[in-house]
Amino acid sequence: SIINNYSTFTYNSCKIGPFSLFILFQDFVYEEEVKGLNHLQSKSRQMERQMRAVAVLLFIAIAALLPLSCFAADDYNNNQYDENNAENQYEGYEMENGDDYIQYWTAYHIQPKRCVVYKGIDVIVFDVFGDDDQCSKTPQGTYYAPVPEYMEGWLSEIAQKMEDQGVDDYVPPESSDYQYCTQTQVDDSVYNLMLGCADNTTQSIAVNVYSDDQCENKLVYGDTDDSRIDISDIQVPFKKCQSCVNWVNKNDDQIDDQFYVNRQMLAPLCSTAWNYKENCGKKCQKIGLAEEKEGWTTSDLTLIITMLAFGSIVTGLIWRRRSRMPSKDALVEQAALASAGLQQIHIAAFGVVLLLLIAGAAWAGFKNLAFTLLLLVDFTLFAYFLKLTLDYSSPVEEIVGPDGQIITKVNSYDSDDESKESSVRPQHGTYMLPTLT
Repeated sequence: SIINNYSTFTYNSCKIGPFSLFILFQDFVYEEEVKGLNHLQSKSRQMERQMRAVAVLLFIAIAALLPLSCFAADDYNNNQYDENNAENQYEGYEMENGDDYIQYWTAYHIQPKRCVVYKGIDVIVFDVFGDDDQCSKTPQGTYYAPVPEYMEGWLSEIAQKMEDQGVDDYVPPESSDYQYCTQTQVDDSVYNLMLGCADNTTQSIAVNVYSDDQCENKLVYGDTDDSRIDISDIQVPFKKCQSCVNWVNKNDDQIDDQFYVNRQMLAPLCSTAWNYKENCGKKCQKIGLAEEKEGWTTSDLTLIITMLAFGSIVTGLIWRRRSRMPSKDALVEQAALASAGLQQIHIAAFGVVLLLLIAGAAWAGFKNLAFTLLLLVDFTLFAYFLKLTLDYSSPVEEIVGPDGQIITKVNSYDSDDESKESSVRPQHGTYMLPTLT
């Protein structure tokens, strides 16, 4: 009985202190003595004295081992506290999400794709990649989260980076005040503002204006519900692959043993987005996909249509010039192409391939590439048209007549009313050959 109660006795001893320990020992020994006497009523007093001696020896042993036991217990409890604290600190970042719970974010990356309105709510669609895949393969999944909840993680991510850079007095920018529905008074008017998706693109967020204090009904001015508040300092980097864990070099004297463990577990952006995520199915992924692929604004479309029209007009003018080109000049051009190993069919095929390449770049959303190629085509066509104009516009031939006077022969390839045969006209002071009959 004495041995079985040792653990309880030691635990209580660590809690009550040395003076109360003696009183506890007296009660403890008395209870055991009574039990021994009841059981050993027929024994001699010598056995009774032996029991007292054993109890005294046991007390001495416990008193000697008690400090070591308490020290070991405290050390174990401190270690347990550190581990539990590492797992439970910043509960907002932890994902208790069933079987898809992620404890360590070291091998994960996240990529925000676009901001769209889905089921009447402004959401950010994002991909999550595992196995150290830096957003180059098929994602582990495509999800969406409401803009305010996603921004909760992104703002915490910014704060963590500022701390890593040694900015101890970092204060979130004023634009972060609009993460959730906020009333703002401008002059005599009260506006309800909250972060949401921008109207003119899927690759940006903006501060939206709402007509109610719950920020459920957007207030449209003209054709937009966006305010003019600048939020560039907290703008989400869409289409940019981000590591979930931000590693930073620290002096060992500046950090505790759990710093790097916490850094792997407490990934602000990834863990928060994961906590609020919803699966983005095929219908969800199609929303805003056309705008994302094309990315054409009204000004972009106007410019590309203008460039296409210019190229078409110049092509028509070139065809018209070449159809009126003298045969000898056409033969000279064909000979130049042949010397280079080319034929006219090759030039036509190259033009078709170039147009298909421009169309493919435009469909894939590579606007800069499409504009560059189209500008190159227009410049080449216009340069060739100028060459035809300068080389073959109204050439003049001089012929010496029978009387020794110079006869001028003017050819015009621009007139639709005159044929090539009637291009010789009598000029003042020239000789006109008579018609033989």
